[in-house]
Amino acid sequence: MRKTLLGVVMAFCLLGASAPAASQATTPVTIGQLAPANPSPACSGGPNDIIQAALASGTSYVVPTDGTITQWSTNAAAGAGQMLKMKVFRPVTGTTYTVVGHDGARALTPSVLNTFTVSIPVKAGDLIGLNDQNAPAHSNACLFTTGQAGDVFGASAAIGDAADGSSETILPIIGGYRLNLTATLAPTPTGQRAAALKKCKRKHSKRARRKCRKKANLLPA
Repeated sequence: MRKTLLGVVMAFCLLGASAPAASQATTPVTIGQLAPANPSPACSGGPNDIIQAALASGTSYVVPTDGTITQWSTNAAAGAGQMLKMKVFRPVTGTTYTVVGHDGARALTPSVLNTFTVSIPVKAGDLIGLNDQNAPAHSNACLFTTGQAGDVFGASAAIGDAADGSSETILPIIGGYRLNLTATLAPTPTGQRAAALKKCKRKHSKRARRKCRKKANLLPA
């Protein structure tokens, strides 16, 4: 790697990002975190695949439940020519991850929030991430500084852009940085509410059916 932020000597042990328990809610969920407006460019090496290997606080970058990512956003730094690719990684074992989907590369509008519509199926435990694309020529804000040692980003051991379905090694690099990325997740419906409402039709009295429907409507869709 080049002597840039993404070229720092890999000196940290992987801090595994454990997935939270699967949620049954079907309301869209936002995962990940954004840099403050007009962030400073922090990525000028690579290209590399990048994940949040560990997080000190705040909203996780780990997909909490099966579903579909419907959009992703990043706050772009100043300067023309920036490009990023959004990617989804599935942990295999240790520092090995499989790329399960991507969007882009996308050209970024400088100094504003960039949001892109997508449709990427995901599973609980997947991680959203980025590839910094043409950062050596046009620095971007794929990362932003927090100063918290517990915020550890990881980068692919090999320079490049792993294809969907391929596996690669992603190693922790250094603390104090977070991925400048959020994604909207539409959870997969559980079917519990529809099944419960169907059972309500079997109730003999109107009162029993009303009571049954009231309870059923409290269940996840």
